[in-house]
Amino acid sequence: MTLPESLARLPDRKRRELERVAAILFDEFEDALKTKLSDKGKRGRILKLILFGSYARGDWVEDRKSGYRSDYDLLVVVNYDSFAEQHEAWEKAAERFLQELTVTKHLATPVSFIVHSLHDVNDQLAHGRPFFVDIARDGLVIYEAPGFPLIEPKPLAPEVAKAEARRHFDHWFPGADRFLKLATVAIDDGFRNEAAFLLHQTAERLYHCILLVLALYSPKSHRLTFLRSQAERLAPQLIAAWPRDKKFARRCFTRLDRAYVDARYSPAYEITGEELAWLLDRVKALQEAVAAICAERLAPEGQAATWTYDNIVAAQIAIGILNQARGMISARLHEIKDTNPALAKTLRDKRRELLALQETINPDDPDTAKAITATWGPRVKDDARFWLEL
Repeated sequence: MTLPESLARLPDRKRRELERVAAILFDEFEDALKTKLSDKGKRGRILKLILFGSYARGDWVEDRKSGYRSDYDLLVVVNYDSFAEQHEAWEKAAERFLQELTVTKHLATPVSFIVHSLHDVNDQLAHGRPFFVDIARDGLVIYEAPGFPLIEPKPLAPEVAKAEARRHFDHWFPGADRFLKLATVAIDDGFRNEAAFLLHQTAERLYHCILLVLALYSPKSHRLTFLRSQAERLAPQLIAAWPRDKKFARRCFTRLDRAYVDARYSPAYEITGEELAWLLDRVKALQEAVAAICAERLAPEGQAATWTYDNIVAAQIAIGILNQARGMISARLHEIKDTNPALAKTLRDKRRELLALQETINPDDPDTAKAITATWGPRVKDDARFWLEL
């Protein structure tokens, strides 16, 4: 495949690599289609390959001292959803890219790619999703079939984007914190494989959090190497969380990345206490960096970010406790709603009060969060006390 003139600014060796990358994507996709028996299964087409990120902008990094290298970031656009991210061809392509990078050395640059249907990409553009808007605006087309244009992006109101980003943060960041606590317990108890899996889940949730807060998009992947490259592209501050200049550091991250599957299912998986201690420290560094970046993104317009990591955690703990309290009320409501209408009304009113109280929680006001935790924390742990003091 001959690359278009839009990529002429790249060095020749980079252009040759991208030609090889494009050929692998087409080869693996076409090979997968050959195994399909139905006409529907054979109708897949790659409509576009779009290079985005640092290589499209021209600010890629190859730092031999730190070991950090920018990836080639590619959007593959296909004709139907059934041929998008979950299609078997793309897993094989990812394996090929890793082999070409680490074994055959035909590639000197890591490759990250996402796959979406044309309908999905145009739908994302119609809703003003910043991740796809940026690709449509700044991406460089490596290949495109004629007759399948991207639509003109629609603007997304800043207040709408920030509200959605806050919802993503409120979902993903507390989940990461819970998994980190469980990982610490597993390490203390000597359950190394379980600890590795829990640390993987912590890191995965932190990466989904930062991607969704900054871009309102995160790829459906458990691969930390891939998620890390996507997150570091948007927030280079995250690079420091994972040193790459020592063999020990690279080995630890590889074992963490493998833990999603191997720590649970492979009897050959091993990880040492020293490696777990290092990983725990680095995941905590990642968590603090994510908290700081999200605080800046979610700060009110025109105001500096005042959230701290401790204040964010305090707010999330309080929100979790009130969610638990509302859940206890909902469970009781389900039991008595048909037999005791008066009590059911009282419980519904209490549940609304708790929701209103939850809406007052903000990382800018840690005293309120801590007061709620001090009051309601002991109640949700003691069923009799909960109903007595409700």
